[in-house]
Amino acid sequence: MNDTTMTPAEENAAPAEAAAGKPTLLARLEKWRPMVAYQGLSLGLVCAVVALLLLTGNIMTHGTIAEQQMQDRLATLREVLPQSLYDNNPLADSFKVQDAELGEVEVLPARLQGKLTAVVFQGRNIGYGGPIEQMMSVD
Repeated sequence: MNDTTMTPAEENAAPAEAAAGKPTLLARLEKWRPMVAYQGLSLGLVCAVVALLLLTGNIMTHGTIAEQQMQDRLATLREVLPQSLYDNNPLADSFKVQDAELGEVEVLPARLQGKLTAVVFQGRNIGYGGPIEQMMSVD
C-alpha cells in the first residue's frame, strides 16, 4: 500500500476523526497494532491476567489440598497400623532419620496412653517408573 491508500479500518475512522477533530480510540489502536510494543504489551497483559487467576485458584484451594493430603496419609497409616494400637496422632509426632542404605526414613511413633506400642517406618526408593513409597509397621 502506498501513502494515499487506506485500509478499511482507516476509511471508517477517517469520518469520525474529521467530525470530532481528534482521533478515536480505535484509530489510535490501529496505528499501534503493527508495532512490537503493542504486541508485547498485549501479551504481557494476557499473561498477567492468567497469572492472577492461577494465583487466586492456588490460594483458594491450598487449605483444602493440604487437608486432603493429611487425610490420605492417615488412611494409608490405618492400613498398616490398627487403630487399637494408638491414641495419639503419629503424623504429628513423626521425625526423620538418615539411613546409609535407605536414605531418609520417616519414623511415626504410635503411643497408647503415653506408652510406645508400635512404630511405623516410611521410606522412598527410586523405581523404574518413579519413586516407590514403602510403609511398614512394627509393634
